[in-house]
Amino acid sequence: MEFFKFELRYWTRGFMVYIFLGIVALLFGFATGSDNVQVGSAIGNTFRNAPYVIMQYYIAAGLLAALMVSAIYDSAASRDFATKFSDVLFSKPIGKWSYLIGRFSAATLIALIPSLGISIGMILAGAMPNIDAERWGPIRWDAHAFGMLLFAIPNTLLVGSVVFAIAAWTRNTMVSFLGVLLLMVAYGVSQAVLGDISNEFVAMMIDPLGGTPYSVLTKYWTVDQRNSWCVPISGILLLNRLVWSSVAIAIFLFASWRFSFETGKAMTVRRKYAFIETELAMPATSPQIVEWPRVTPKTSWLAQLKSCTLLDIFAVMRTPAFIVILGAAMLNTSVALFVGAREGYGLSSFPVTYKMVDLVRGSLFGFLIPVITYFVGVVVWRDRDSKIQEIVGATPVPNSVFVASRFIALWTVIMTILVVTIALSCFVQMFYRFPRLQLEVYAFELILIEALRFGFFIVLATLAHTFSPNKYVGYFAFIIILILNAFVWQWLRIDSLLVRFGRLPAYVYSDMFGVAPYTSGLIAYSLYWIACAAIVLWVCSIALHRGVPTSLRSRLSEGFRSTSKGSKGFVIMAVTAMLLQGAWLVYNTQFLNTFVGSVDQEQRRVRYETEYSQFENVPQPKVTSIRYAIDIYPETRNMRMQGTQTIENISENPIETLYVNLASTYETTLSIPNSTLEIDDKKLAWQSYRLQPALAPGESFEMSFVVESKTRGIENSLRNQELVQNGTFFNNSIAPHFGYDPGLRIMDPNVRKKYKLGPATTVPELSRDCGVACLSHYVGQDANFVDVETVISTSEDQIAVAPGSLIGKWTKEGRNFFKYKLDHVSLNFYSFISARYEVERSKAGEVDIEIYYHPEHAWNVPRMSQSVKAALEYCGSQFGPYRHKQA
Repeated sequence: MEFFKFELRYWTRGFMVYIFLGIVALLFGFATGSDNVQVGSAIGNTFRNAPYVIMQYYIAAGLLAALMVSAIYDSAASRDFATKFSDVLFSKPIGKWSYLIGRFSAATLIALIPSLGISIGMILAGAMPNIDAERWGPIRWDAHAFGMLLFAIPNTLLVGSVVFAIAAWTRNTMVSFLGVLLLMVAYGVSQAVLGDISNEFVAMMIDPLGGTPYSVLTKYWTVDQRNSWCVPISGILLLNRLVWSSVAIAIFLFASWRFSFETGKAMTVRRKYAFIETELAMPATSPQIVEWPRVTPKTSWLAQLKSCTLLDIFAVMRTPAFIVILGAAMLNTSVALFVGAREGYGLSSFPVTYKMVDLVRGSLFGFLIPVITYFVGVVVWRDRDSKIQEIVGATPVPNSVFVASRFIALWTVIMTILVVTIALSCFVQMFYRFPRLQLEVYAFELILIEALRFGFFIVLATLAHTFSPNKYVGYFAFIIILILNAFVWQWLRIDSLLVRFGRLPAYVYSDMFGVAPYTSGLIAYSLYWIACAAIVLWVCSIALHRGVPTSLRSRLSEGFRSTSKGSKGFVIMAVTAMLLQGAWLVYNTQFLNTFVGSVDQEQRRVRYETEYSQFENVPQPKVTSIRYAIDIYPETRNMRMQGTQTIENISENPIETLYVNLASTYETTLSIPNSTLEIDDKKLAWQSYRLQPALAPGESFEMSFVVESKTRGIENSLRNQELVQNGTFFNNSIAPHFGYDPGLRIMDPNVRKKYKLGPATTVPELSRDCGVACLSHYVGQDANFVDVETVISTSEDQIAVAPGSLIGKWTKEGRNFFKYKLDHVSLNFYSFISARYEVERSKAGEVDIEIYYHPEHAWNVPRMSQSVKAALEYCGSQFGPYRHKQA
């Protein structure tokens, strides 16, 4: 009881546990009360405080709480050894089990306090003013209790027993951290195994946090069940919880059994006396004069950086901890690669390189964040932990050398793990006999892009530890910064990438075009954030912990006073580069291109419905025939579509007004005979034309339009992703279409309620007399069966494809032209394509086959040819020989 009460007093008098509680309450309070902060996919259409949501949050908090819990248990187990008080304490008549159980039970009680933040945050969010009462149910105290009983307590015991046992046994914080990483590996393995549905039971049992069995048990629950049911404490979930709780108790008992009060001092004394005896036994020799080698001090900044960098790299990579971490990372990733490379819920696919990269991201990157979190703290606080900070502080090495060397060392650690992961991915591909190893894709996505992102994380971690008074506050300051950087901008509805530290534009890799459309944006934002990171590292060098511990204010004051002219010149250059690059990006994203944020998009859709839904049932003409003249310019990612279409009034009433929707990301010009433009809403891309005279039933006329893209500069996010350098693929939906489009409404019932919109109807009611609804096809308000003829041009090295049969092709002024025409009427929905294809010609019966494929896919052409031939032969056996026209 004395150890138990002492441990409780130690933690309750401090502030760390309350910081942990506040972090958890703040995070889950925002996640519960706001649609803009999301933890997993727990809420959706359920109540914000539904039992299902409560359980999901307690599961999600398992990984976050693991870091908090590890700090508490590690301190309880190793504090006496770290403060050198163990020699005094262990000389007293205390019992081993009393000592360990008292410390462990108190640490467990304290470690459960942050988990209470989940319930506190959710309850406080429900008590806030101006909440939507219809989205909240009654407070389910039983669900909160079950969340603590099923997830918080077992997971805390498991993480705590591992950390406490290792820390008490080894007296080493680093080794106890490795235990937490191994638990994370077990969790990652369970998620990877779940991808193969035949291993569902195994995945549920090996998940140490219990999330997998809960997800499997509730995956078919309806919204009403999620709002009212608590999962029964039985079956596979109960078995999982009992198994892992038993594992936790067994680990603690085993470590307690092996624990010893001996501190190892006796062994040190024995070695000392053995050394003295050996010296005395040696024959006496005459003293010799030893000439020490002449030492030339290294004074250049680069020489000091090289020396310190090598020292920091070896200090991390030569430790057993790094070897264990590397092995754990490879174990976690290899399971995901072997299970997910070919199989996914019973399906199979080729282990293509981009898929392997996605598997690495999903399995490894959540693992690397704790690695960065831990090792940055180890490197930054190494001198103080070793009690040599005053010696290091007296050396003639500038602070910038220490900061730069630590960053390079930690970045090298991440790069090493990524390179080994690439080698493992290639091995998996060769294991499955997949011949196409795209090393350039691995290099770009993992070595370049992802290593750069993790470099930004290292910068943030360095900043957190530099401004923190101790290591543990630095750990959780970094976690707070990560959470804020991930969620606060989303909560504030600020979509610009210029404020989200280290955020690069989203991109898509394609075998056709690589990442060519996104390259300029990736480069521009990378340069911007690199300059920003350089400024942050300079600030860290100013406020660096060095020598005798001092306050942050005094460190900053001394740092600014003693900084060199070269250092000041560096930061001036970095600030100038950041401001210039930022101004250029603002010009590109806000002025040269139209930037529409999520709030503006939402409000535009609301205004579209409120102002123009009154025209939903107004009869509009249908398109019956279209002639296209399309010019595609892949080099600049632009196109020009000129169309002439015949429209017909198939309703029973004359049409006096045409309501036209335009493509918002293109510039469209319409030419409608005998019409007057009445409404031109450019923000909503909506126009209204008065026909004079009205279009009578059965009448038709031709109208023409020109649709042009204006791709230029750099965008916050790529709008026209269909226009690319190789593999352009767009459909006719960019052409103007008639009538109010209900597909542009907001469908989320929660957002509709926020803007006081009624429930959205999806389909008209079934009836024999459905009126106007029966005149609309499912692909569009003006869709019909149409004749289509297209002349499409592209660059000289590409082939363009349009709907119909190819009836002519020619080359003019260095461009390829193709003419296509449909052999039969078709739905008014089709696509246009342009790329650098190769063509293989073969025959199957009476049919000529042309397969268009990307040159890098040549290895798979025989397989494609066989598939096409087999399909046509089957059709021929069922329906008779295919004629060329039908093919």
